[in-house]
Amino acid sequence: MNTDYTQKSTADLRRLVADINETIAAQKAMVEHITQVITERHAPRMALEMELAGKQHGEISREIDGVKLTYCVDKKVKWDSKQLQALASSLPWSTVERVFKIKFEVPEPTYKALTDDTLRAKIDEARTVEICAPKVVFAK
Repeated sequence: MNTDYTQKSTADLRRLVADINETIAAQKAMVEHITQVITERHAPRMALEMELAGKQHGEISREIDGVKLTYCVDKKVKWDSKQLQALASSLPWSTVERVFKIKFEVPEPTYKALTDDTLRAKIDEARTVEICAPKVVFAK
């Protein structure tokens, strides 16, 4: 498809983008539906296989009708920040650095609201602002 979009009006381009987005949304919905059908069809048996293998999470793959399917159960780990902070405060700093991932940042609204010039100057030393490439998009 070799279309010269440079000769089209902005209104035509806007309509074309809207049509393409509508087609993409319809195709995504179809893929989601097909995925749901495959999941309903094969998940119970594959879940039983994982259970018999003693796995609560992970993945198994099987070939069914000449197609390789993978059954995947992800795990999501959540940490209690207050509890970890209390633990970290009782450990040597070298242990804290080795065990914990620590990331400091200042939310932009908080930064903009700072009134302490001395603090702001110190924070500015650690602040980098990257300007993104400009783009023009269709307004909604």
